[in-house]
Amino acid sequence: MNKKINSYKAVAALTRAFFEAYTNGILDGSTEANNKENKRSPQAVKQAMLEHYEEINQQFFTVMFPALTLLNYQDEQKMQEKLKEASAEKTLNVTEYLRFACKTDKLFQALLSEYRRNFTMLLQGKMTTLHEHIKGYPRGLQLSVIDEQKAIVIMVRVILKAYAAGIKATKTNHHAFNQATIYRILLINIQLLLNDCAFKSNEEDLILLFQEACGNENNLNVLFNSLDEIYEELAQEEGLYTHNEQGN
Repeated sequence: MNKKINSYKAVAALTRAFFEAYTNGILDGSTEANNKENKRSPQAVKQAMLEHYEEINQQFFTVMFPALTLLNYQDEQKMQEKLKEASAEKTLNVTEYLRFACKTDKLFQALLSEYRRNFTMLLQGKMTTLHEHIKGYPRGLQLSVIDEQKAIVIMVRVILKAYAAGIKATKTNHHAFNQATIYRILLINIQLLLNDCAFKSNEEDLILLFQEACGNENNLNVLFNSLDEIYEELAQEEGLYTHNEQGN
């Protein structure tokens, strides 16, 4: 039987993943090859956030709204009916759409709190560490829970979509996913999504670390199958492809 994940834990991990992936997409998309050494410096991160400050809210909505509805509504058809009813009464703004996707006011407030926390950290040139994230995200009792494997699929989609949005935001001719970057972001945020703790082992082997993060072979297969599917989807929709880069 698959384990279930509390919505507060999932929302916090997905929000962190969005910001990390979007920022790294900007950095990978805008950095010249001869400047790899400094492309993830605190100054580079701060500069990226300042240059794209006004775009982030809309990009967050575009990536996170479908993810949050999948997280919090078990029946998509009923969700669409409720959304249609809500939007028929008045024109919804971005905030109201996200509130709808969260389903409850408390979960929505948790989302806003994590949005502010992650954005503030990036404006300081850094992401939250695993320990900082675990210590600081809002907890709450939530009747809504999600199957682990469904949560993994949502996480993979958020990371790849956010990373692609970051690349596109640079308006350069860069069309490649840096696979090393993607694996690093996936590993950290899957660990937070499923385990809510730091890694127990000191392994350097990537596959062994993914095995620890995923917990079992089924989850690991779901992760990499989802990765392949969404890579293919983005290649067709956005013209993006993958490549390996060492020393990123």
